[in-house]
Amino acid sequence: MENKFDNVIVMFENEYYTEGGKSPKYKGKLTINGVDKEFAVWPKENNGKTFFSGKISEPFVKQEKPQLQDPLKKKIEAKHDDMQEDYGDLPFN
Repeated sequence: MENKFDNVIVMFENEYYTEGGKSPKYKGKLTINGVDKEFAVWPKENNGKTFFSGKISEPFVKQEKPQLQDPLKKKIEAKHDDMQEDYGDLPFN
């Protein structure tokens, strides 16, 4: 059964767009044969005529930065069994 959103695009103005910057003026999502993609579109001008240039990419997935542990703050839990050591034949008790 075909997904009702297959081969459909949705495009919005990019709220982070700045004139002359690298960010696209428009961006959106599309689904092609059940596979989700993202796209970006830049308006261009050539010989006084406006056209659009775009790029399709895999959906952006924000990767979480691994949390680094501070070795100085690392808690060391001592077990009771670990604290009993065998000192052999020491001459004092």
